[in-house]
This record gives sequence, C-alpha cells and structure tokens, in this order.
Amino acid sequence: HPLVNPDRVLGGLLVPTDGLAEAVLAVEAQIRRATGRGVRFLARHEVLDVRQSGGRVTGVVTDRGELDADIVVCCAGIWGPKIARMVGMNLPLTPLAHQLAWTGPVPALAGQREEAVRPILRHQDADLYYRDRFDGIGIGYYGHRPMPVSADDILSVDEADRMPSVLKFTEDDFEPAWTETQSLLPATREAKVEEGINGLFSFTTDNFPLLGES
Repeated sequence: HPLVNPDRVLGGLLVPTDGLAEAVLAVEAQIRRATGRGVRFLARHEVLDVRQSGGRVTGVVTDRGELDADIVVCCAGIWGPKIARMVGMNLPLTPLAHQLAWTGPVPALAGQREEAVRPILRHQDADLYYRDRFDGIGIGYYGHRPMPVSADDILSVDEADRMPSVLKFTEDDFEPAWTETQSLLPATREAKVEEGINGLFSFTTDNFPLLGES
C-alpha cells in the first residue's frame, strides 16, 4: 500500500481474498437467486406484530395486512430487539453507531478512475480501516466513545433523511482518527475530510452471533 508510512509499520498480514461488495448490488443479486427458487419478496411491509397461539407463532401483522406463518425468522438487524419483543423475547443486541468518513481528493491518488485499486487497509491498533474511493479515501473508525441507540428510537424509512441507519456525523469524535490517519498515511495531510456519517450496526454483547430457534 504505497500511501503507508513504512516507519509506522512493525508487521502486517495480507489477506488476498479480502475485497469490497457494493451492498445494494449484493442484495439485488441475492434477491434474484432467491426469487429463482420460489421466494416471494414483499417490499416496504412494516412488521407491526407477531401473532401467537398456544406458545407457537401463527402469523405476522404488517401495515399492509396479515400473513399466516408457522415459522418466523427474525433478520431485522438493528431492529431485532423490537421485533423479538413482539413474541416476548429479549434479544441481546444493541444498535451502535460507527463512524465512516470520506476525504476529498488526495493529490497522490490524482487520476485514479477506479473505485478500488489498493487493498483494504486495517490499522487494528487504532480501530481504523481504509478503503479506496476513486481519488479519495474512506476511513472507518471504531475507536470513538460507545454510541448506543435504542431500536425503538430508530426512524422509519419515510422519516429518515437518507436511510434509518445513517445518523449525523459527529466531527469531534472523529478527531483522533484523523490525527492518526495523517501519521499513517502522510499523503492525506494534503486533503480534508469532506463528508461522514455515524452509521448504525447491530452488535451482540459478546461479539458472537445469535443463531437458532427460540
């Protein structure tokens, strides 16, 4: 990674299979494969309740009607605790905000027309990662203060400015990340942070997955 200051590096690990996936394109590809196998998608249906009888699920109530169901799989991510409570379950997930920022043009990357050329760079000691964005750099940061958000306080799709998982960027929390970035990648001293978000992710308390029947 030619932008890295070699004096800062004591060792590294190359993962040749590491890469980027555009989230929307990845989901669209999964939908195409699923529908080809008989799955039916109902877009923009908000789940309002899960019906039960005799200790078993019987259906799901949405804002567009009720659907009978013998099995309901909760894949609600940051809304998981809210959905789980509909069947009396306490789901140990916490939505937490994670900072992601993008620089403006970095002179050392001038002329780069592809979105991603260099490997994703992870600076684990400082809770940072970096990815190409044409002639700029995306900077992800986990080293800030914890930013928990209640699942009940997440805005709906219609209420949110961009999307429910995108919160306002808090620049003060990002200052240590930008200082460390300019030390590790000196070329960024000739650029500025031009935009950023605090994006919601779903975390378990022990960082392990939640799987299985309830």
